[in-house]
Amino acid sequence: MSLPPDLRVLCHQLTSPKISSAHLAQSAQVLTGHVLQCADALSAPQDSKLRDNASEAAVLVHKLKTALKTLLNDRDHRRRFTGVVLVKAVVDVGGWECLRSSEPWKKDPIASKELAVVALARIFTQLHSYQTLVREIATPTIPGFITACLQLLKPSSPDQPLRTPLTVIETILTTLSAIIPLYPTTSRPFVSQIRTAIRPYLVPTLSDARVIPETLQSSSRRLSIALHFTAPKAGGSDEWTALLSGTVKHFHSTADQVFRAVKETWEPPLGYTASKVVFGEEPQGGGDSADILPIWSGVTSGSQRLVGLLRFMAEFILQPTKSQVSIPVGILVDAVCRVAQIARHVPKSQTWEQALETNPAVSREERDELWSAIPLIHVAALELLLTLCLRLRGNFVPVVPEALDYLVRVFKSGISNASIRCSSYRLLAEMLPLCGPTMTKETVSTLDLIIRACCRDLQQEAGYLKPAAQPTAEAKKNGVVMNADLFLSQKTDEASTSSPRLDPPHLSAAENLLTGLLSHLPQHHIRPALRALLDQTAILSHNKDAMMASVLNPFRNKQSKMYPSILPFYSQLFPDDQGLEVLRSNMRTSQPSDSSSFSVFKEAPSEEVSEDQDEDVEMAVEDTVATASSFKMADELEVSPPLVEDTAFKAVPVVDPGPKENPFAPRKPEDIPAATKRKSDDEAEEIKPVKKIHRDISMDEKMDNAPATLAPAAAEDDDSDDESVQLVASFDSDPEMDEAE
Repeated sequence: MSLPPDLRVLCHQLTSPKISSAHLAQSAQVLTGHVLQCADALSAPQDSKLRDNASEAAVLVHKLKTALKTLLNDRDHRRRFTGVVLVKAVVDVGGWECLRSSEPWKKDPIASKELAVVALARIFTQLHSYQTLVREIATPTIPGFITACLQLLKPSSPDQPLRTPLTVIETILTTLSAIIPLYPTTSRPFVSQIRTAIRPYLVPTLSDARVIPETLQSSSRRLSIALHFTAPKAGGSDEWTALLSGTVKHFHSTADQVFRAVKETWEPPLGYTASKVVFGEEPQGGGDSADILPIWSGVTSGSQRLVGLLRFMAEFILQPTKSQVSIPVGILVDAVCRVAQIARHVPKSQTWEQALETNPAVSREERDELWSAIPLIHVAALELLLTLCLRLRGNFVPVVPEALDYLVRVFKSGISNASIRCSSYRLLAEMLPLCGPTMTKETVSTLDLIIRACCRDLQQEAGYLKPAAQPTAEAKKNGVVMNADLFLSQKTDEASTSSPRLDPPHLSAAENLLTGLLSHLPQHHIRPALRALLDQTAILSHNKDAMMASVLNPFRNKQSKMYPSILPFYSQLFPDDQGLEVLRSNMRTSQPSDSSSFSVFKEAPSEEVSEDQDEDVEMAVEDTVATASSFKMADELEVSPPLVEDTAFKAVPVVDPGPKENPFAPRKPEDIPAATKRKSDDEAEEIKPVKKIHRDISMDEKMDNAPATLAPAAAEDDDSDDESVQLVASFDSDPEMDEAE
């Protein structure tokens, strides 16, 4: 094995007295690249002690390790930082040979400590595969590592700034959640201290002294769930279930306070005891105990606590467990049910007070604060259902009817909220492969609003919606001063009149839902207007997957008449797509089975289509006309006018050609297609096609029935197939043309 020059460069730069500490820290990235090139030398078996006859590679590796140890114990914090960076890189590529020489780390500035936490996490995760090294290195050092981490996590007083930055706290929590499942017995004595340390970061609210980022909240929840790995023997599943049940119980006790302004129609389960509500004071909850979440006060803080608890429930479903657990789907869906009951059926013409029965003992200000917080709670509830669907897959089918009901209810109430639309699209797109093909017509009809909203979002993103009507210029009307700029006849630039753009997750969810609606819904249950809208949106948004799904799932109306396919648009937009070539080849070789089939390419004369057959299609085209640019409520949701001809959405029957003609019968010159004629000075002769005919008859019968134009090669070939014969057939000549000759 040749010695890489990077190893010599490393040893020289780490031991040279000419290189300053500042330059060494600045070169940490370059030095790490040199370490990655020395993987073979660092992972090669070597003696623990350097001998006189050792190879050059062994000498250099020993010199490198000594230099790293010197850097870690140096007085200059910049050299110690460089040492930690290189130790992490050496452990990544060195494997067992470098793991067995790992040493404990010492106190240092916060940046070096964060990097040391990452390096040690890498060391401990790799040590888990070697039981000998676990006993020699991991077991003795992990308690000291966790103790040092807890010192960094120790909260300070609310009036003082944090001792440790939130980013470093997130790194520590992520590291602990990765190490505890690997070393549960060693970590068991620190469980209570860890629970106390992460308590402020689990479900923070506005009542807390600090703002906790979402990433830190997620890291703390994962660590809290991972603590059940430390349960002795087979108690991990029981502890996991108890923690989840406590979270759901805390959710309902918080909802009792937050939803006190509404007389709920939710039916609590048996054995549920509602928390005490005091109407003379602000809603509040929580406590100072280590087993209870921190105190909160006010509707806004309470709604944040509800959102956090719903996300905490979803985290339980996502994280791995120590052993097999039973997911309490019923109590999770029941929590979503309670949230979904607080919704409006007609948000445009209905206020919250009209949609729900309110409590007169609650002030108007508190009710308004609750109405403004409901969309955020609805989004968290939909995300919980989405997590259940992604985790359970086929086992989620029994819950689908309830989930669809809650989805439609929440979507109608918050259709003007982009977050609710995005979450609804994602949830419906995941449920369609599970239950879409078996949906009844009544169930499909309940999705009309979601379908139209999805199409409108995509057409708005594509720029095919009409701009809003500009207000008329009036200086003063009814004593109200109007905007004087309306008098100026200036041209508005394109950027000022363009439609608002969708967020990338929102756009992706709408595109996936459009494809799922065309792929998994029973197309005969969709109204013709909606199917025309789906096809139109797929074309305007250039959604290749949706257009393919539309071609593969053609639409038939009540009279079983097939509507024209959008394959011409598909081939025009994506001419190089391989799926298009498959469709073309299949359609070239396929033939209609009977005269009642309907063509997807060819359009019959208008007089062949009756008014009754065209009635549904005309209604479909009329429903696709849009007149507004801002998103409208449920009862006036519209879309843009179609950019294609109306005939693209018509069901056109193929005219019955009548009985098939004998291809060998005499034909007149005017009946012969122009493509089959050859012109010469004195005659026109037909092209003679070759046809291969297979019939299950005996050879004698074939020979008896063969025409005079039987090919000699086919009759004399001894190696020919006994079950078939090839006939070279030609059209009979026209008698009039024979006489002319």
